[in-house]
Order: sequence, then C-alpha cells, then structure tokens
Amino acid sequence: MPIFNIKYILKRIPVVLNAFFNHLTPKMIHGLLIKEIQYKRKVAKKLQDLNWSEINLQINPYSANWSFLYVLLEFLTEKKPKKILELGSGETTKLTYKFVQENPNKTALVLEENKEWYNQLEKKFRTPRFEYLHKPLVKKKVAGHKTTWYSYEFANQKKLFNLIIIDGPTGTYNYSRLGIVKYLTDILHRKDFLIMLDDSKRRGEKQTLKMIKKKLQSEEIDYASIHCYGRKRQTCIFSPNLESFFNQL
Repeated sequence: MPIFNIKYILKRIPVVLNAFFNHLTPKMIHGLLIKEIQYKRKVAKKLQDLNWSEINLQINPYSANWSFLYVLLEFLTEKKPKKILELGSGETTKLTYKFVQENPNKTALVLEENKEWYNQLEKKFRTPRFEYLHKPLVKKKVAGHKTTWYSYEFANQKKLFNLIIIDGPTGTYNYSRLGIVKYLTDILHRKDFLIMLDDSKRRGEKQTLKMIKKKLQSEEIDYASIHCYGRKRQTCIFSPNLESFFNQL
C-alpha cells in the first residue's frame, strides 16, 4: 500500500474520530488520569504481598492495562477459579500461569494466533495443567456476522470454565472477537463464572458485548455486569454469586 493512500485515509477518518470521542467521557478521562495510577500501585502491592514480585509486567498501548490486571489478580487470588480460558496471550498470561503453578487443582487453556509471539512466550509457559496453544485464525460466520476465530474446537472439553478472558483474537471494527459467542454457553460454568472483555469501549467490542448478553439471556443464565475504567475500559460479566466480590473491589 502506498504511504499516502487518500482513499484509505478518508475511509479511516470516521473510525479514528469514533475512537477518539469514545475516550472523552468523564469516566474514561478519570480512569486514564487517576484510576490507572491507583490500579498500578495496587497491583504492585498485591504482587509483593503474594511473593510474586518476580513477575515483570510490561505495559504498553497494546497490552492489558492496570485496571484489567488488578481485577484479574484479585479474582485469581481471592476466588481461585478452577478452570481458565484465556483468548490472546501476554501480560495477563503471566498472572494466570503463576496462579496455575501455585494451585495444583487448577487448569488453564490459552489460545494465541500470532506464531512469532507464541514462539517468544511458549518456553516461559510450561507447567502441568497449563495448555498454551498456537491456533491460527480462520473465517467463521457467527450469529449472521462474518468474523475470524481460532482454529480450535471445544468439543473435547470435560470441564466448564469459571473464568474466560477475552483479549483476542486481534480486534476488528465490527463484531470484534465475536467467535466466543458460538461456544460460550457450551463451555461456561453456568453457576460460577466471570467473563472479562477487554477494550469494551470500542465499537466492535460493544457489539460483541451485546451479543454475549443476548446469548446468556437466551439460555436463561443469570448474570450481572460492571465496567472497569483505567486507561481502557473492560467489562466484567459474572454469575450472581460473585456480586459481593465486585462490590468490594
């Protein structure tokens, strides 16, 4: 593609403006300027208290941010989910890996689309009960919408996931990461679960969030949800038994 492609630039202007104004809300500004710093301090203290200080979290614009990591770390250590599904790998994986290492009856499945990234991390994430897989993306149609999803089927899963982290595949403008909706109610522990959706302020993730809630409602699965604000917004969808946990965060 030429460096100056006028048609491409004009096509991208509405996308950029939409993303920009999405982040001008009072909650997003407060999250960026105040809450993110507070969450960073809380994560650092928690890691120290747990004697997990060897975990080196390297935050950048493309990684999970501190609000996401704070909620995840609290949930792992306080609620101790038995089975974890992580879509996309990175900073969050450092926490889920350490958690599984230290808890003999816990398991995790992590799917990663990027082969180079997978090759960098695969040697670091080797322990029993922690399955880290490279799964290239394939085109799928979910709920009438075209999307891309991991080349992986959940048919052989013997246990249901208590924690599902949705930070992959790579985001798209429309119905981003929609593939999870196809499998969600078949792999989710219906009475004890947390679904964490990153970047939920973006257009594509907003659409997918609505589809997730619609899917849960269609299966009569009770849930509550909250937004978490830092540098980015995450949405947590959880079973009613976890309401007290989120009220105390």
